[in-house]
Amino acid sequence: MTHADVDTLLATLHPHISFHRVSDGMPPPGYLRPRKDTAAGVRKLSQAFATLFGYHPGCDVAAVALQTPQSNETSKLSISLSPSIPPGFEENAKEWLARFAALRKESRTESESIRVPGGVREGGDAFSPAEKSLILHTHRVCYPAMRRRALTQGFGDWDVFVQGNWQDVATYGDDPTLAQGEHADNTQKFSELVRRFADCVRNSGDSDSLGGDEDVLEFHKLCMAIRDMMSNRGFSAFLNGHICQKPALTYFSPPLALHTLLALSQDPKLALSDQWSCTVLCPPEAVRPFNAVVTKTALSERFGEVHRIRWKLVEQAFEIFVSGIPNWYSTGANYHWNSDTKSLSTTRPVVVHPEVALIQHLLENGVEFEGKVEAFIACSRLPCYASIVYAGMVNQTLKTRFTMDIDDRRCHQLYKAEPWILPEDARPDVVANMKEHLLEDLRMRVSAWVGHRWSDGYIASGLGPDLDWEDSESEWI
Repeated sequence: MTHADVDTLLATLHPHISFHRVSDGMPPPGYLRPRKDTAAGVRKLSQAFATLFGYHPGCDVAAVALQTPQSNETSKLSISLSPSIPPGFEENAKEWLARFAALRKESRTESESIRVPGGVREGGDAFSPAEKSLILHTHRVCYPAMRRRALTQGFGDWDVFVQGNWQDVATYGDDPTLAQGEHADNTQKFSELVRRFADCVRNSGDSDSLGGDEDVLEFHKLCMAIRDMMSNRGFSAFLNGHICQKPALTYFSPPLALHTLLALSQDPKLALSDQWSCTVLCPPEAVRPFNAVVTKTALSERFGEVHRIRWKLVEQAFEIFVSGIPNWYSTGANYHWNSDTKSLSTTRPVVVHPEVALIQHLLENGVEFEGKVEAFIACSRLPCYASIVYAGMVNQTLKTRFTMDIDDRRCHQLYKAEPWILPEDARPDVVANMKEHLLEDLRMRVSAWVGHRWSDGYIASGLGPDLDWEDSESEWI
């Protein structure tokens, strides 16, 4: 058995993973959910650090595992990055940890009487010295990438607030009184905040700097004001139901992650030591490209008649799928589809996903609980279908306890995720179990595809022979 078997099976699953994500949301596998007794604070802290590391200049994706062994006073943070370790990253990461530790120490020693309701100290200073230090460091590191993504991606559904025309697109249905209610007043306030945010991002000229310390702190206050309004469930539901479907933008995540750090620094239940060790993994080298031939003949020769899979239907489903999203498979940005050879490949060698590289590292160097390696893997981007399956197969085979935050319905994608390959040091028994899992998953999904293909609901959804997969996927990206 070769790693090429897994390449091929992942290729054949592309249309079926996309179809099930559109049709039923692909319920996440329960075996990767953190246990109820796993400290929620540690998970939130890990996710916050992963988000911030992912916005470090030169970093695309970051995966983080924070382990807090009871028998050791040192909290261990392991970091895996892609595509490489950017200049200055290790120094900045250690600075983040040092400033967070200083803030925790300050919060334990600070008298409760110093603060007044709302978090503002006596004398009118909104932030303590340690808070200022963490805020300034975070925005100065993350703002350049945050700003560039904002300028590149635009403001999406926030455009109605940036342009100030949200009243023109608001729909109130049978309740026109909503146009004059409390939510309408809050929407006007929210629109003004978002417009200030957009102006700040666009008016920085060619500079990725927010300016001096006071400018950075004012920007942070602005972001927190937006965050506070979005955290109001009633108002957020109002925005989602009447004005825009996505009241939050992905590149707004650094300020939200920073808020998490500030909040957790004051959490007495967060079981962390003031002593930290930080390990930044050397990214694995890209050793080979992804390549798979998706034809009945090639699939039959490679896998035989296992699991009673009808390879002709597999080939047919993939051809329909590719014909619906030609742009994604012809540019070579991720994958390239050769219609003559019926092969799906990459034009360059593929790098192992950082969350998978982190799992491999922890298998050898992780902290054991009750004789088993256990860790929550936080990712700056949602893990793809292949990484989720691999983590599950590692747990099943080696009796480990790796968990991930996989409840977001945008998990499990394949064709819009970076190409995925097995790590070179993957254990043969894990690879064998993953292959069996993928074969069984393919069998079930092909059967479901056949059952849905000509049903009224299937055709009505636009997923019939003339389907447009890119449009069908749009709500998930």
